[in-house]
Amino acid sequence: LFDPKPSTDGPTPLVWSLSIDFLDLPERLAPDFLYDALKQDVAAHPGHYLLVGDANGVIPIQRVVVMQSIGLDNIARATVTLVFFEPLPDDRFTLTVSDALVDPVGNALDGETNAVEPQEVPLFPTGDGVPGGEFVARFTVDSRPEIGVWAAGSVWIDTNGNFHFDPDNLDFTNRDIVYTLGYTSDNVFAGNFAGPGPDGIFGTLDDTAAAVGDAVADGFDKLAAYGRVSGVYRWLIDTDNDGVPNWDIVDPAGVNGLPFAGNFDGNVANGDEVGLFTGTVWWFDTNHDFLVDTSVASAIIGYPIVGDFDGDGRDDLATYRDDTFYFDLAFNGFGQLDDMITTAFAEVAGFIGVRERPVAADMDQDGIDDIGLWVPDRSGILPEDIGEWYFLISNDYVGENRTTGTVVTLDHRFTPIPFGKDVYARFGDEYAMPIVGNFDPPKPGGVGEATVARTAGLVATLVAAPTSTSGSGEVSVLPESEAWVDEWSGYWIEIWVDMTEAGGQTVADAVVDLHYNTVLVTATAIEYGPGFFRDQSGTIDDAAGVVDGLGAKASTAGLAGGGYVLLARVRFDVTDASQGVAVGSDSAVASVDCGIALSEGRVTYLQNGFAGTILADSPPTQVRPVQFDFDDNGTIGPGDLSYFAAAYGKAVGTPGVAYSLAADFDGNGVVGPGDLSYFAAMYGLSRPSVADLAYSEEAAVGWGEPDASEGLAESVAFLDEPDVLDDAIAVFDHAVAEEYGATIDETPLDRQRLTVWADALARRRVREDNANLKRTSLRAVDLVLADN
Repeated sequence: LFDPKPSTDGPTPLVWSLSIDFLDLPERLAPDFLYDALKQDVAAHPGHYLLVGDANGVIPIQRVVVMQSIGLDNIARATVTLVFFEPLPDDRFTLTVSDALVDPVGNALDGETNAVEPQEVPLFPTGDGVPGGEFVARFTVDSRPEIGVWAAGSVWIDTNGNFHFDPDNLDFTNRDIVYTLGYTSDNVFAGNFAGPGPDGIFGTLDDTAAAVGDAVADGFDKLAAYGRVSGVYRWLIDTDNDGVPNWDIVDPAGVNGLPFAGNFDGNVANGDEVGLFTGTVWWFDTNHDFLVDTSVASAIIGYPIVGDFDGDGRDDLATYRDDTFYFDLAFNGFGQLDDMITTAFAEVAGFIGVRERPVAADMDQDGIDDIGLWVPDRSGILPEDIGEWYFLISNDYVGENRTTGTVVTLDHRFTPIPFGKDVYARFGDEYAMPIVGNFDPPKPGGVGEATVARTAGLVATLVAAPTSTSGSGEVSVLPESEAWVDEWSGYWIEIWVDMTEAGGQTVADAVVDLHYNTVLVTATAIEYGPGFFRDQSGTIDDAAGVVDGLGAKASTAGLAGGGYVLLARVRFDVTDASQGVAVGSDSAVASVDCGIALSEGRVTYLQNGFAGTILADSPPTQVRPVQFDFDDNGTIGPGDLSYFAAAYGKAVGTPGVAYSLAADFDGNGVVGPGDLSYFAAMYGLSRPSVADLAYSEEAAVGWGEPDASEGLAESVAFLDEPDVLDDAIAVFDHAVAEEYGATIDETPLDRQRLTVWADALARRRVREDNANLKRTSLRAVDLVLADN
């Protein structure tokens, strides 16, 4: 009761009575020490209880009922029920219980508490330990719809239901609210809208046949708008009571009509769906995806309203035109005139003018939607530019007056309070348009749920293969970026929305610019996360090295609540235009940063709009040169062989010997047989063969940092494999045959002979002209082979 804004209970049920529980803590003992918690005649006196509404004043109490008992724990209890003549009106109330209430021996009520404050969980039981002290508490009743008006993209709601626009009400929990929604050309309306459920897709089983998650409607009406923007008709739908659209949905039907809301899928749990009236045809959304899919020719014309007008539990259709309400009731299907009301406001005619508009809502919460008119152009009272409201109230709480297929409870002459139950109000400018709904009351700052952090992150990871995710693209642990890739390798950059610091909120959409180094790679494809399949965007600008505006809207209100969700992944490949990373001729192999960066990032919450978006640092991945491709032409070929031959047998860093550091593949400090084995295995590979590249452990981890003992041991072990030397011979034979068309006779070759051959090749290579590396190396091979 005292929570200023209950988060799960929805609108307040009709309050016909209040029950107050009392405890008298001294333990009772049978048989002589048994007595009640309250002195009965004092507790039953109405004068000890006072209920005052901020707008409605003192509420009359019909009777006080006192029930007392002693529990199994021997504690005396009492329940005092205050019964009212009619349900409490929507208002902010102050309840006072006098400390004149006493137990049978005269001990006064110990009633101190902080329930007068707007606390979600006030202090109970009451008391400071000293007898005496009144109980004072404030609470809100929000059972009924509120009126409001909209114009030119703004919506003014009488949230506190007092028929006055008071956004500066002294009680912050009970102020009226102004929203902004849509454009001047949009039509604004309200409905009990809900999200698409856990799968993020409207119209599926989890939000229709068995609504779960955010597909379960909370009972409050939310704002929506429909209109034509950029050549298409689209819906703006709020599903979380803040007036900010959670869903921007283009309707392919493209119907030009007036929007309305109602239950058209037969499922009360998931709330309302949308519809349109063209003047001759009714269009309905029948599967809760906020897209109209079914039409019915109309037998009635005028301005549309929707509600349960006969109280049978089904939403009906109605129109208003020429001072008459026309009804097409659902009990026998739509498409015919079932009833009409013509004399509610006058014997033969209605209000002067043509600008009145019909409204419908269950103003008294008896299960029948009441009908009314918003009437501008009235000048009988000052200020004369305020619109007037006239509601015909059904007033059938017991249900004995309604008849299915008729609107008998609404068909009466307008009889305002106090003579009848019909409602008159003044609210809104004469140039606005009306809107009615039971809107969520405001929550004061620091009350209710804990304030959540309005932050979200965007993180880029570099991976060799796409990361496996859930069906909606979520993961609980962020994948790690590769430590390094070589210059010939393609890879994926995955963009993740990090909601781990979002306080349980969920993501609605995200967008970011992804920058990359065009010297190394080219962006070739974009794939979007499975949870982001609406309004996908992103343009590859390879000249500038950016994927611009990479983003999309999420498909579910429950996407990545507290985890990571994949926004998109971009494929990067090496092309002929890629320059790669050069191998230093007289230095150790050096890597470069991958060059991936994020900018202009933005994440939007479903609950609270834009989040403070934190862009993570670039992936730490390093790009290494292909160590075997000394001449950096994209192929491990004769030119590279000539450089290797020149370095063979030399210690790394030998003056005048190029690429000695790079050629020490096994990291043992000398270019020798182990390095030859690696080079021979890689000879002939080029960029398309990147998957076949292999590095020694020393190369992959140390990258040129020599470890003589460990590296040499690995190299020797590698060369002990029987096929290694044969592979090395075959590589050199192939090089000669490819260049000269000659074939080399197979001859046995032991390790000593391989060493001599490589040394001779190296000596020859040093004496040749460096400008013609390819030819020179092969000539050296020819000479060595001829000599042997």
